[in-house]
Amino acid sequence: GLTYDGDEHDFSDADRASVLIIDNKLYHHSILRINYTTDDLRREQDTINLRTRADIMVLSHEEEKTHPYWYARVIGIFHVNVEHHQNDTGYYSHPIWMEFLFV
Repeated sequence: GLTYDGDEHDFSDADRASVLIIDNKLYHHSILRINYTTDDLRREQDTINLRTRADIMVLSHEEEKTHPYWYARVIGIFHVNVEHHQNDTGYYSHPIWMEFLFV
C-alpha cells in the first residue's frame, strides 16, 4: 500500500483489479479503538464512538500551513477482509483485515 502523504493518487484498472474484497462483504462497527505510543513512550488508547465521540482531528498535509490540523466527523467505521494479487504469479496474499473510516 501507499503511505498517505496528502497527495491524491490515480489507480489504474489493473491496480484496482489486483485487490479482492473477500465475499464482497463490508462490516460496520460503532466503535474504533486506536492504540498508540506517546512521546514519553507510554502506551495509550483513544476511542472513536459514533454515538458519543465522533469528532476527530488529524495532522494537516497542506503545503500552506494555515492551520496544523484537519477536523472531521466520523460517519461510519468499517472493515473488510482483503487479498492482494501478487504480481503475475496468479496467487493472492493471505487475507488482511483492513479498517477504514467514512468521514
